[in-house]
Amino acid sequence: MKPLLMTASFVLILLVGMAVSLWWQTHPSYSNGWLSVQAPEGGWRLSSSSNAGVAYAAAGEGPGESAFVSMIGLPADLSPEAMVEFVRHESMHDPRIARMQVVESAFEYTVARGYPCVLHRLTAQAPRDHRLRQQQALTCRHPDRPGMGIVMGFSRLSGTGSTDPAFERQAQAFFGGVIVHNDLGAPRHAVASLGQ
Repeated sequence: MKPLLMTASFVLILLVGMAVSLWWQTHPSYSNGWLSVQAPEGGWRLSSSSNAGVAYAAAGEGPGESAFVSMIGLPADLSPEAMVEFVRHESMHDPRIARMQVVESAFEYTVARGYPCVLHRLTAQAPRDHRLRQQQALTCRHPDRPGMGIVMGFSRLSGTGSTDPAFERQAQAFFGGVIVHNDLGAPRHAVASLGQ
């Protein structure tokens, strides 16, 4: 009787552990003291995390979708124009985009979150199969640490060669779920919609 009870207890603990692990992968949130991040809605899973940031991937077999937030070094003394140029320069070195033909690329300086940011909207086409990559990236100066930057990215590789009209709303919702903390660890509330 006792071995059966121990086996049943072990199986129950194992099942609970697996359920918690599965829940964490499909409902991940992230915090590193400088920022808190909610996973995008709709079945995304945590693909990696470290003290420097977090990355998510959409679940399923559909087109490639990814979202990430990372901490970067950002020159402290950039004017709005220089910050836009910094982001433009950095984006030109993205190897995923370098292999594609840029269809549309726009950079916009904004303070909608209460601190300086540059929003980059990009649509690029793969040369072989003509699939489109839609991408938005928001690069912000940390409000209390001028030499620290936060980059948020959201991208989708379509399987059809056409853009998704819901993409803008989904990217903005993800950016709205990124909360930057001040030096004391208190959240600075984000504005969910940018560049409007």
